[in-house]
Amino acid sequence: MDRCKKNIKALKEQELEKEKAEIEAMRAKRKMQEKQLKIMKKDLPRIQADNEKALRDIHELQQSINNHKTTCSADVIEKMQGIENLDREFVEQLSKQKQLKDAQSKLKDDIAALKASTTQEISMHENAKNDIFVTTINLEKRYATISRKSREVEENIKKTKLELTAEKITLEKVERGAAIIKDTMQREKELLGFKQS
Repeated sequence: MDRCKKNIKALKEQELEKEKAEIEAMRAKRKMQEKQLKIMKKDLPRIQADNEKALRDIHELQQSINNHKTTCSADVIEKMQGIENLDREFVEQLSKQKQLKDAQSKLKDDIAALKASTTQEISMHENAKNDIFVTTINLEKRYATISRKSREVEENIKKTKLELTAEKITLEKVERGAAIIKDTMQREKELLGFKQS
């Protein structure tokens, strides 16, 4: 318990010391500000006098400029006009340069777009070439298959023609044999009829 009290007392003392240090710092800062304020108040009349003198000098300079403007010669006026013309031409040149830069920038963009488009077209062309190549190979394979089947059909037709020719010859032989048999039978019939009579 006594130890806790001692700790609390020590903490309070630390807080008090801290607050005292802060108060002392604030007092020192305030003293410094008051000192600076006194110096500024002391210098204020001199600063005001300097400002008034500067205003008078500016006023006199402005009057001198106005007098000089009203009394300047035609040559000076002409030179001033020349300077104004040069300024105007300079502004125009800057405007032209800006337009030229804009045109160059647009040209660069157009070239980049053209390159991209050309690259895309080349890629599409290569793809088309590959597709044509593959299609050609497939067509050649298909043509080879069709040619083979066509040859097979032609061979079958030839074979069928030969078979039909052989059958026709056989049929003709059969028909001739049948005619001979029929004629023979007719003769035998006639002979039998003659004998019976």
